[in-house]
Formats: sequence, structure tokens, C-alpha cells
Amino acid sequence: MLASHSLADVSINEIRTEESGADNNEFVELIGTPGESLDGLYLIAVGDDSGVFPPLQNGFVESYVDLTGNSINQDGFFVIAESTFTLGTPDLVAALNFEGNDNVTHFLISGFTGDVGTDIDLDDDGTIDNLSGTIIDSVALIVDAEPDGSNSDYFYSDNIVGPDGTFPPSLAYRCSDTGAWAIGEFTVGIDDTPNADNPTCGGGTGDTNVVINEIRIDQSGSDTDEYFELAGEPGTDLTGLTYLVIGGTGSDPGGKVEAVIPLDGYIIGPSGLFWVAEASITLGTPDVIVPGSEVDFQNGENVTHMLVRDCTAADNDDLDTNNDGTLDVVAFSEIIDSVSLIENFSSGFLTYSDTTVGPDGSFVPAHSYRCSTEGTWSIGEFSVGNTDTPGAENLACPAEGGCGGTTPVNCFVENAMGGCSDASCCALVVAADSGCENNWDASCVALAESLCNSTNPVPTGLALSEIRTKQGGEDTDEYVELTGTPGTSLDGVSILVVGGNGLDQNGEIETAINLGGYSVPKSGYFVVANSTFALGTADATLDFEFTDANSKTFLLVYNFDGTVLGDLDADDNCAIDGLAWDSELDGVSLLDPNATNCTYALATGGPDGIFSPGHIYVCDASTTPVSWGVGTFNPTDEDSADTPGAPNSTSCGDEPSVCGDGVCADDEDATSCPEDCDDGGTGCPEFDSRGIVYPCTYIFDTLDPTCCNTWSENCQDIYDSYCNFGATAPADIKISEIRRDQFGADADEYIEFSGAAGTSLDGHALLVIGDGASADGSGVIETYIPLSGTLNSEGLALLARPDDFTQGTPDIVWPTSWSIENSDNITVLLVYGYNAPESGIDLDVGDDGVLDEALWIDIVDCVALVETDPAVEGELIYCDTTVGPDGTFAPAHVYFDCDLNDWAIGLIDPVGDTDTPGALNPGCSSDEPDCPGDYDGDGTVGGADLSQLLGAWNSANAELDLSGDGFIDGADLTIILASWGGCS
Repeated sequence: MLASHSLADVSINEIRTEESGADNNEFVELIGTPGESLDGLYLIAVGDDSGVFPPLQNGFVESYVDLTGNSINQDGFFVIAESTFTLGTPDLVAALNFEGNDNVTHFLISGFTGDVGTDIDLDDDGTIDNLSGTIIDSVALIVDAEPDGSNSDYFYSDNIVGPDGTFPPSLAYRCSDTGAWAIGEFTVGIDDTPNADNPTCGGGTGDTNVVINEIRIDQSGSDTDEYFELAGEPGTDLTGLTYLVIGGTGSDPGGKVEAVIPLDGYIIGPSGLFWVAEASITLGTPDVIVPGSEVDFQNGENVTHMLVRDCTAADNDDLDTNNDGTLDVVAFSEIIDSVSLIENFSSGFLTYSDTTVGPDGSFVPAHSYRCSTEGTWSIGEFSVGNTDTPGAENLACPAEGGCGGTTPVNCFVENAMGGCSDASCCALVVAADSGCENNWDASCVALAESLCNSTNPVPTGLALSEIRTKQGGEDTDEYVELTGTPGTSLDGVSILVVGGNGLDQNGEIETAINLGGYSVPKSGYFVVANSTFALGTADATLDFEFTDANSKTFLLVYNFDGTVLGDLDADDNCAIDGLAWDSELDGVSLLDPNATNCTYALATGGPDGIFSPGHIYVCDASTTPVSWGVGTFNPTDEDSADTPGAPNSTSCGDEPSVCGDGVCADDEDATSCPEDCDDGGTGCPEFDSRGIVYPCTYIFDTLDPTCCNTWSENCQDIYDSYCNFGATAPADIKISEIRRDQFGADADEYIEFSGAAGTSLDGHALLVIGDGASADGSGVIETYIPLSGTLNSEGLALLARPDDFTQGTPDIVWPTSWSIENSDNITVLLVYGYNAPESGIDLDVGDDGVLDEALWIDIVDCVALVETDPAVEGELIYCDTTVGPDGTFAPAHVYFDCDLNDWAIGLIDPVGDTDTPGALNPGCSSDEPDCPGDYDGDGTVGGADLSQLLGAWNSANAELDLSGDGFIDGADLTIILASWGGCS
């Protein structure tokens, strides 16, 4: 919807949304032809609805201003501001109340008929589908350039400004010379120009916050992967800038122009990165592919790369005619950024930048990258792809050895620098072998495995009990308290803090505290704290520090072998990609109401009003999950609940009933204070109060919808059966038989499970992974069936649809419709602790045959049914156990044959001929093992038994048929010979 009349000449020119303290100076400035009428125009701000659960909050009109009756003033501007405005006299006073901590889109619209609360994105997909009127202009002030609609809000404009560090811009303006948007200063009055011309940007780059970020100039063989990358604010116009490379020749050691790449017309995209390469690049799709050999960088000498403005230089120009190391030919108006790549400081070509990187041994660096926002450059690896990240966040600066540091280094992998980023584990190892601080070799890895982890059984009964992360002034009293059985060894136990404070806000392991060598004291309370701790005597005094920004998840785990500062949630979908520990013992998330980052525990503590809590404690361990109370900000405050080393307070909080403080107090409800208490959420107060989310909400909706509003004994039983998971799968259960197809309607689809009689199926689920919609490719969850109950006296349980099943009575019935895809390759999984929506999830987005994430605690068993070889043309499979194809078809019926100790293919028709649903498969027994081939029962497989088999050769003697294929043939002979001798 673009304007086609004169109002298109009116546009948004400047916006302030935030400042220090009260937001007195929020304003919007329009620019246009003096006297231009604003009749019918509306200024609206679209952000989020704080009263609903994500992703329903998207597309919410937060404010609007009717501009009818006004016109552009004689200076060509029109300013709308609050009554508290101090930067001049506005043309219109209005209540703006702009949100300043998330993505917000500002629109100038003709003919808007909505109101505050109008949802312009009904299906919450990031696309406008319900906006009345015509969009004249728009701009989005953003903090997250790639929102998912849940952890951060969608925005709705191609004009984007921000982020400004880790915040949305407080001030944004159009450059008066180029029209590009730029970020202004947070402090009021520095860059603000209401009712006056905005600052110029000198060629479209605003504050010229553009830097050279990454360079590759060499590789093995032909240099097909040379590239350069810039970094800057999303939306920055690069017009007027040129990438310039200066080196030398054999006869002229300096000032020779080797590459000139103009950047006119290009804009830095939402990622804040912009990279350029030739068509031969194999590292991804660059923003710009330049023709020919323009990106053909010199790699055998010192060379300087520059980003300059208003460049007039051409290839082979000499900009340092007297070779004195100073450029004396004026070929540009400004150097925006530069870096010299060094082969040898004392000889070689001249360089022209104070910023240098290299040499890499005796060579110029093949790959270099900026590894910190302060501008530190680091040498990457010569091999392509190991350290290259074009179009993505650069790697952190390499560690300099020692324990801790700012670079993710795994303690269980050798490294030549020494040390690792898990400071507590590293300290244990270095105490045993000080040489590990400088060279973390195989012996150091072995020490880490023995000192930081344990071969003891997984400890039981350990739980997080109390946590303090901050206080007024210095955080001297940070601590964590555990509870457990006195004497329980803490070898192998670690406390992890998962959050994120850098560019990646999700899934970063910020801190690991290894408790090896300690045990729970006789009090049953174990306290770990810093040396500055003044609230009692800690059982363990260790060096750690908790950060305050964002929500945090504390996890208590056993045998952590991951990487501190590593990313547990690489795809930022709020699910841990793969477990970096043997067992998760407990977890709790401290919630910051101003944060949008992911959390990873069902139990939560906080927020504390409009802040994250400084102190939380378990106040009621009888609930599921346990209830955490919020203590006071300072441990010395009146009514402090800090009790390290002693029983916790049982008060779960009596927050003051102040509507609008972000806390739903005991005497508030959705009616009296919807702002605090009616979060929209699932629409089910019982689910919301217990933190119940998908897939458990789906299970309750299916089995007992009344649990939404009334929690009964039956609701608790459902929760315990389907949603209450242990740290690991409790028993060994196998998939033993599957029918997926038959002639006609597939009435007899079923799956049979086997194991020890009486084994519980609670907490398990059946998943079928296939291709889903054709556009999704492989790895899509096509079928999800929650399981409950126990294996019968034969050690079997049969899942089928009772309405049309003809092969017996199912033990497990799921009341919603389900089916198994007939054709294509599929992978059938039995999992424990499934924790994602019922179906449709693509677990292999890149279709590389590796599941991107584990949406479960354990895979208990799996089998892949194969129609065509996935290496040739078939759908990908995700299990090492395979069966099929059946000729050129997908197997319709498969079963595990205990005699063969392998999977076998049954008949598609007639159903029941090779099927044994609810009965033991061929050769299988529920008690002692059979003795296959002992026909005469004398306890020995011998000549008499062989004679019986040969006497029935090629017959259909079911009593002598060992293979279950209906005939006496070579398969039976193989089984009897394998069992030859005395039965065991």
C-alpha cells in the first residue's frame, strides 16, 4: 500500500523514543512542503501487546495520533511531542508513550480507521494483513534484526534503524544530505534537531560506524574464496564509500593500488554485516558478487586494506610516489577504516595503517577477522571454512592460555594454548598438573575427565534451593545453595548459568561451577560462594561471578563436558540443541521482565516487579514444578529471606497489590488488574500457574479439557503420566513390530513395544520423522503420539486405533486421529521426555541427515523403514537400525525376529499372515530364552532335530518354521545350525 497522491511528499524525518529518566522529550518530526495539509493522516506506533503470550503479541497498535486539522509549517517541518517537551515548541501536543526496549514500527498512514489495540498482523507471521488506510511512510526502530515473533517482536517496514548496541535507537533521523536513516545520541540535545535540518551524513553513512570486519586473501590452490566483510548499523547506506587495497610491486615497494571496489548503491542489511566476493565463493551467498577478478587480493607480501570516502583512485595508481610510507596523492576525502596485513614488519612492502594483523608465522595471514568490538584483529586459519564466518558473527578472540578467559575452550579437548574456559574444572586440573596451564594435552584431558566428572552412579535427591545473583553495590554475597542427602558426593556435579550478554542472547553458558571433591554436609544444605561471602560460612569457596543482564537459567547437571561460553541453542529456538552433560538434576530460570532472551527450565523465579530478582529460594517443594519465592534485593533488607545453610522461608511472597507493577499479587486477579494478571497465555489459568506448555497443553486438551480451569486428581494423574519427566529414560523399551500399510484403507496400522513385564511407558512418546510438506524436505515430525501405561505380562504393549483395528485389542489408545506415511523413507523413534509441539517441526532444516536439535531427554529406540537409498534419492533417515526396501517398495510390515536377532520384512497382504500384534514375535520369549531348533525338547540341538527339519523341507509346517516366513527353507537351516549344541 503506497501513496500515490501529494501526501507521498510528507514523510517521517526524526523520532525520539527514550532518554535518561522520565521520557519527557519523546517526539516525531515530519517533513514536507510548507503548507501541505495533514488532513486524514495518522501517526501510529506498532509494537507488542504485553497482555498475551508470544507470539500473539505481534502487530499491536500501541498508540496513534490523528493529524487532521494541521499542516506542515513554514519551515517544512511538523513536530508532534509530549506536553513535557523541552526542545522547543511542538506543532502538536499529544500523548505518545513510545515503547523503547523492543522492535517498534512507526507508520504515517492516510485513512486509518483502527484504534489502540488493533492487531495489524492477525496470524502473527510478521506480515501486515489487517491495516486500514494507505501507508505514506514507515520506519522501524529495532533491537533485533531477525525476530522470531516469540523472543522478540516482528517489525513491519523495510526502513530499519538499529540496533544501537544491545538496545533499539533512542533517537533516529534521516540524514539531510542522503535521506538515509541514522542513529542519534542517547543524550537529549546532542543530535536532536526538531523543527530544523537534520545532521548530514557525509555520503550516507550517518556517524560512519562502518568498519572492515573480516578478510580472506589466500588459501590452498586457486584463491576462489577471497572476500571482505564490513560491519555497521543495519540500513546504513554505503554510497560514496570504496574498498581500496594498497600494496606494491617488485620495483615499487609501496603505494600501488591493487583493488578498487566502489560500494555506491549498497545498504547494510538487517544482520549488520555486508560481504563481497567473486562468483567462485564456496562459503555462502555474499551480499554482492563482483565481476571478473575484482576481489583478487595480493597474498605474498604486506598489504593494506582501506575503506575510504569519495575515492578517485584506479588500479595501478601510485599513491606514494616517493615510497616514504606516507600517501602523498590525494585520492579520497576520508579513511573510514583500515588494516594492514603483515608478512614481515622489518622488510617487504610499505603499509599505511596503524592497525595491523600478522604475521602468521613467516606468512601474511590468509584469513583475518575483527574479534572484538574494540577493534582487536585476530589471525584465522589458512584452511577455508575453519574460522571464516562471512555474513555471520565473528569468532571471539582466541584465548591466551590459562583458566577462564573470554574464548570458548572445551576442557575435554586438547589445545596447545593451555587452560580452558571452564575456570573451576580448569583449576582442578592445573592444581594437579601446572603444565596444563600452558599446554592442554591428552594428559590434561584425562585429568579433566577424572577430576571434573565422575564414574559414580548419577546422584539422586540433589536440588537447587537458593540463589543470590546481585545486591546493592558490589555483588559480594553471590551464592548458590543445594539440598541433598547428607554425605552425597558432588563429584561430577556442576552448576551452569545459561543466558547471553553478547551478540548472541540465547543459550550461552556464561558460568560453570564444578563441585568435584565436595559432598553434602550433615545439615543437608550445601552452599557455594565467593571469598567475599559474609552471610555465613560457605561449604565451598570458589571464584565465580554472575552477570545481571537478561533472564538466566541455572541448571544443576552431572558430568558436564560442554564448553563454557559455548552456545547450547545455536538456532535460538529456546530449546537446547544437544545435551552437554550426562544428566540434568534440576533447573530454574530467573526472569527479567525487560528481557526477551530464551530460558531453559520449567521452574521459574521472578520477576521482582519490573526487575529481575536478586534472590530466589524454593518456598514450596510440593508443587510441580517446585515454587520459587522472590527475596529482597539486599540480604540485609528488612524481611530478607536469605537463609544459606539453613531451611528456607515457606512464604512464596505477598507482593504489594499495586496494579501495573508487573506482579500479580495475591489480592489481584485478571478482573481487578488485567494489566498484571491477565497474560492471555494459554487461556488456562491452571496451566499458566503451573508453567504447563506444549506438548502438555495438547495432552490435557485431548484427555481432559476441564483441567484448564479446575485442577483435579485426574489432572494430576495426567500430568504425572505424560509430563513429569526424570533426568533420563527409566528403562529399556524396544520397538518390536510396525505395520504402516496394507491393501485398501490402512485400518490396521499399529506399533508394538516390548521390554520387561510391568515396565512403565509414562513419559514416552512415539515420533515418526519423514518429509512433511514437500517444501520442508527431510527431518519433519509427521506423527506424535504420547504414551502411558505399562507393558503387559508378556512384556508387550500394542498401540493402534481401536475404531478400525482388526488384529486384536490395543493396549494403548490415543483418542485423536493419527496415521503413518505409507511411502518414502521414515524414521520411527521411541523417545522419553518429548518437549516440543506435536508435529510439523523440521528437525533437519539444512537436510544434512543430522538432527539439528533433540526435543527430548533420550532416544530410547529407533528403526528406519527404507524405500529408496537416501544416499541416492530417498528421504533422509535418522537411525542406524534400518529395514527395507521390500523389493522396490517401502516395507508395509516389519518385525524384530529374535531368532535372527534382526529386523525382518513381513507381508503387505494378507494382513495377519506374518503379523503378531500383541503376541511375541518369532523366537521371542517373555521368560527364559528359547532353544531354537530343539524340536524334540532334549535340551540339545542336534542330528535328530536336523532330520525333522530336512524331512519337512519346502513345506509350510508352522511348528518347525523358525524364521517366521511360513516355509521350511534355508533361513530355518541357518537358525538351527547357529543354535547347534546344548541349549543355554
